[in-house]
Amino acid sequence: MMLDLLPSTIDKITVYSNPKSDDWGQLTYTNEKVFPCRVSFNSSRKKITTSKGDEVVYTASLSMNGLKDIRYSDKIEYKDFVDNWHKKDILSIEYKRDLSGEVIMTKVIV
Repeated sequence: MMLDLLPSTIDKITVYSNPKSDDWGQLTYTNEKVFPCRVSFNSSRKKITTSKGDEVVYTASLSMNGLKDIRYSDKIEYKDFVDNWHKKDILSIEYKRDLSGEVIMTKVIV
């Protein structure tokens, strides 16, 4: 039995995956998953380096217990503290492991 690394995951995110082009060439997402998570906003305007090597200021860090099937081609939608919805591209995906190598947390930066 694995204990949760994040005791409080009161926020929820929606992950839109499997992008396909429609007749007009616009990307549509055919799969949708909802995960409980903890959303932390970047109020100090810190910069990170993305998987492509670009340096950007990120908006939020989304932490989820366990291993989640999230890919760089997905879109993530989350709600801020004043109930505004944001749909963002993924900048970074990190997996935190315990001493046995099991993934105990998935962290996504948007």
